[in-house]
Amino acid sequence: MPPSPSLPQSFRTRKARILQDLSQPASTYTDASPKGSVDEGVRELIEYINSQEGWVTTSSCAGRISVFAEGRKEGPGTTTTTTTTTTIDDEGEVEENRDEGAVGKSKQEVVATASGKGGGGRWLLVSHESVSVEGDVHELLGLRPWDPNQMETMVSGERQLRFVRFAFEPMILHILTATLAHARPLLSAAINGGFRESGVQSLKSLTDSYSCPMVAIRTTGGVAMQSVIGFVGAETEECFATVPESHLRMLVRSGNQRFEGNRGMIERLGHEIAKVLRIDNEELWEDEKQRRIRKRKEGLARRDQVTQHSARSSNPDQEMPDEHILVDQTILDQLSPND
Repeated sequence: MPPSPSLPQSFRTRKARILQDLSQPASTYTDASPKGSVDEGVRELIEYINSQEGWVTTSSCAGRISVFAEGRKEGPGTTTTTTTTTTIDDEGEVEENRDEGAVGKSKQEVVATASGKGGGGRWLLVSHESVSVEGDVHELLGLRPWDPNQMETMVSGERQLRFVRFAFEPMILHILTATLAHARPLLSAAINGGFRESGVQSLKSLTDSYSCPMVAIRTTGGVAMQSVIGFVGAETEECFATVPESHLRMLVRSGNQRFEGNRGMIERLGHEIAKVLRIDNEELWEDEKQRRIRKRKEGLARRDQVTQHSARSSNPDQEMPDEHILVDQTILDQLSPND
């Protein structure tokens, strides 16, 4: 990345505060996300991004499988969503958060948190890693078994149905940047890394040099999925499956497979960011697998050095041959002039 302009003091202050929070031990760290901590699947990438001048992460999700039961709809024009919500913080910056469910009215949005507050929606399952399909899949997803006769009875009334949705959502990342000059290469890396729906928010920075652009890195194409798998009973608030058990298992397996593709996209994003930083190859961001391979090679090299040192120590009077000057005698004979 080319030399950057001076960093606004407002950015320096916010980054220092965020890094101070992230430096806390995992046992004491908590944040405003429903999970309350940084996902392990994206922790290394976050540390890498935060080590660069002019960038600092503000929110993240490494990807997740979820099952969400809609809250009550209180009138015309209300909608239930499990997507990200946009807010403006105390400093005037736009931030988005992947919320634990929200019920939006025509002019005001009410957030339903993981505890079911606000619109009354609740999470039956949230996992940031693959989940096992062994055992009772209905219990795993928080559902009562599928019963066509029961469903016919439940939907026969005039009350509007509340659905239960299974979803896989890929990684999402929000990065506060010092200036537009810092935001541009980051956005380019995100697009090239496959996060096609990424963009720059808080365009107040076009006219206000003290405002810091927010880069949202996200995508849904090819990875995200959502399916209605049940409904919420009007009387008991219990959640009933509307598809067979085999279909539920298929959805969970599909979500687990999408985690693999999601991890590949996270790795690719790290490499694309390293490219725009124009740093030496040995300093490129590396994922866990690449680091393991490198560490193994380094360990084997150190072992060979120790072996050679031990051999010299046990035979101090024996001169170790230099492999670069050893020449087969037959070759010397061939090079000797004929008599």
